[in-house]
Formats: sequence, C-alpha cells, structure tokens
Amino acid sequence: MNILAVSKATCASVKAIRDWVSKGCPHTRTPTGTYVFDLAEVQLWRVENLPGHHSYAAARARKEAANAELRELQLRQKKGELVTRAAVTQVVFTMVRAARDRMANIPDRISGLLAAERDQQKIHRMLTQEIYLALEDLSRGDPTIPAGPVHARPAASTHGAPHSAPRRRRAH
Repeated sequence: MNILAVSKATCASVKAIRDWVSKGCPHTRTPTGTYVFDLAEVQLWRVENLPGHHSYAAARARKEAANAELRELQLRQKKGELVTRAAVTQVVFTMVRAARDRMANIPDRISGLLAAERDQQKIHRMLTQEIYLALEDLSRGDPTIPAGPVHARPAASTHGAPHSAPRRRRAH
C-alpha cells in the first residue's frame, strides 16, 4: 500500500504520514524511493505511538461511557442526590451572611447591660452566653436575630455550653 492509500485509509494527510515515518512508523522503500506500508502495522503503530489517534471503535466506546456517566449524573440530580454549584453557593452565602449579622448584633443587644456591669466575670459570662446562643441558633439553621439581650429571654438547659453560660430555648 502506498502513501496515498494509507492517507485515505487513515483519514490523515500525506504530510502527516511522512511525519509518522520520521517518528518510526513501519514501512519499506522500493528501489525508486516509494514508500510501501502494511495498513495493519500502521494502525497498530498509531495506537501505540500517537496519543489521541485511536480507532473509531475506541472513540465510540469513550463517547458511550461519557454519555452513560452524564445520564447517571442527571438521574442522581433528579433524585435530589446532587445539587448545582450555584445552589450550594447561594446557601453558603446566606448562612455566612446570617452568621456575620448574628454575631455583629451581639454588641447592640447587650452593650447597655455590659456598661452597667462592673464584675468582669459576669461580663465574660454574658458575652460567652450571647456568643453560644448565636452559634446554637445558626447551627439549627435559625438565622433570625432576637430582640433584646439574653437576660430578657427564657433560659434553657446548659447541655453542650460552658457551665458558666446557661443556654436558652427559643419558642417557635
């Protein structure tokens, strides 16, 4: 098989075939200098030596595998097992903003009480209690900001909080 026939059979240009020859593609030359190829040897050499130059069957298998993976992802998304990146980004943004706002409002809620207090330990307990309550509300997914300091709200158990900072339960 000559270079033109190999070019047609492999859908590659004559220039590409000459490039393959320079890279070691198996061939023989006639006394007149014409290239002679065995198509089976050329195809085997391409698969082993040229990345990305695979057979039609291999390309089709890769395409089918990719389509199957895509269908599986679409099914998992419909089942609610997967969510979009945009949805996760929006939820995280909302949670972080709520945490920021909740923590930033602590001074507004208790600054008056702290200004009237002289006992450093009591001030520490009040601040700690407000911080724990804010974090507890956020961990439950409750980003609302209650009105008034903790002392104006009902107290709850101290499970999980430091002994010096009693926690309260919010009525829903």
